[in-house]
Amino acid sequence: MANLVPVAEVFTNVSDMERFATAAVKSGIYKDIKDVASAMVRIQVGRELGLGAAASLKAIQLIMGTPTFSANFVAALIKKARPGYNYRIKELTPTACSVDFYEDREVVGNHSFTMEDAKRAGLDKKDIWVKYPKSMLFARCITAGARVYCPDLTAFPFYTTEELGGAISNEDILDEESPAEKTFSGTSDVSIEDRYKLVQQCGDKGIKVNKLCSHLGIISIDSITEVEFRKALQFVNSSKGV
Repeated sequence: MANLVPVAEVFTNVSDMERFATAAVKSGIYKDIKDVASAMVRIQVGRELGLGAAASLKAIQLIMGTPTFSANFVAALIKKARPGYNYRIKELTPTACSVDFYEDREVVGNHSFTMEDAKRAGLDKKDIWVKYPKSMLFARCITAGARVYCPDLTAFPFYTTEELGGAISNEDILDEESPAEKTFSGTSDVSIEDRYKLVQQCGDKGIKVNKLCSHLGIISIDSITEVEFRKALQFVNSSKGV
């Protein structure tokens, strides 16, 4: 049986890294990696953080040249730094997340992110925010808080891939959160269950909810009428797309 090799000794030169990156791209396992060069950069960023090559390709993405991380990875980095750094979740609901940050076992600050903040930033109508509000609130909260209270954990600022316009990592979906989480208000004549089914069908067909509403002249899913709902459902089922 071959001996396990420490991370620092896996690649003895650039050619070794390139061979691994080439294999990773050809494998198709990492769907967002399109070329060997970007895979090598992600591996090197991970190596500087003490990660192995496979973990780097999973946890790190490059958006416009900036390394971005899964929220789960940022949270793990903070926990790994204990007792230097730590965090405690004070509140986590579909409408708000609040996290206390610790340094040397003392609270040094708090960061919160709410759906009101998301609305002001134009995020609340995005499909991923509708489906997984708690996960998205936590992701924004932990990364923004880490930028302020744990800045020396890495040489890079903490941003999630979604924050810079990339696709959210599956690791960022919290175990306790179900896609059936109800985040709509009660201002519509259409039931919450039916509205959620419409959003889910949009996701299945690759149709963005905000574009659907704009295309059909619907103000929002929150206040959709019965007539608008039937019209939207018919449109989605026609598979025309937006």
